[in-house]
Amino acid sequence: LPVADVAATRLLLCEIGFREPIFELNGHDPQSVRQLVDYLAALSEQEEEAGEKTYHS
Repeated sequence: LPVADVAATRLLLCEIGFREPIFELNGHDPQSVRQLVDYLAALSEQEEEAGEKTYHS
């Protein structure tokens, strides 16, 4: 939404129990997804280094 209050939304999510990281995604901007992709790739790498079985590879 062009008038979305991202800061208020983040605060609301934290107040109801969500924890960081919280990603701001924009369906019209593929670059906005890059931070999420990088975060998930890092988690996957950590799992593989720890010897955990992953189901997405």
